[in-house]
Amino acid sequence: MSERETQEELDRWEQAKRDAVLMKKVKQGIIKGQVIPTEEELVPKTPREKLANFWYHYKWAVLGTALGLFIFGFLIVDLVTKEKSDITVQIATVQGASVLRNDLEALFAPYTSDIDGDGKQQVQAAALDLMEDPQQDARRYNTLEVQLTVTLTSQTPAIYLLDDATYRRLTYYEMAGQEPQTVERFVYLEELFPDNPYVRGDRYYLAGSPLEEKIGWSELPEDFALVIKKPYDNPDRDEAAEYQEALAAFTRLIQDSPLDTPQSAEALQRLEEIANERVALPTE
Repeated sequence: MSERETQEELDRWEQAKRDAVLMKKVKQGIIKGQVIPTEEELVPKTPREKLANFWYHYKWAVLGTALGLFIFGFLIVDLVTKEKSDITVQIATVQGASVLRNDLEALFAPYTSDIDGDGKQQVQAAALDLMEDPQQDARRYNTLEVQLTVTLTSQTPAIYLLDDATYRRLTYYEMAGQEPQTVERFVYLEELFPDNPYVRGDRYYLAGSPLEEKIGWSELPEDFALVIKKPYDNPDRDEAAEYQEALAAFTRLIQDSPLDTPQSAEALQRLEEIANERVALPTE
């Protein structure tokens, strides 16, 4: 036994002896006003004492469990009550086009079917304001690039609004010592709409198009274009419904054939209101 352990053992014996002497004095009445409860007296007996004892020992466990249940319940309620979109449109440009989110939702709403049957023709637009030069902020640049890649590999969205810089990022890549390669990520719209003057290759250009006038946009950059992402050829994933509805909504939109539903009528009215506001992209 080490010197430290020996000292600790001696201290315990000394404390035991002091406690025994103190107890004897209390019993003999030498010491007044001090009561050392016995083990039996420490056991809670009444419901109130039991509750107080339980709360003293387990209050942090109870509070932690309650907080966990509250968070779990909130997430469940949010998941159940959150409005789900029938199609999703992704804006990804280096020109700060996130201001067009509400406009794009209004633009597509009259032409989008109520896929989930909730009585709403719901369109959700998301935006990524990308950076053109990674040297400005390398960390933020890489974070945005990862987010963009995630949208491409997920089932939604199927419709994108891109500028030329972003389009090239997604469809061209270069490897050291090799010629630039192209990746066919988007549907070749010119094959589907050969007579549409605003369709070139796989892009529908917005500048000067009926869509620009319909939504009330002005001074849109000439390289802003809509594209439709091809569904992945993966047997473990079903992207057919999202792709088909995106293509159908896009077709109705450029052919100006809104659905004959009360929801479409309301959406068209909202679209006219937005057009009258003459929304324009801020210019530097």
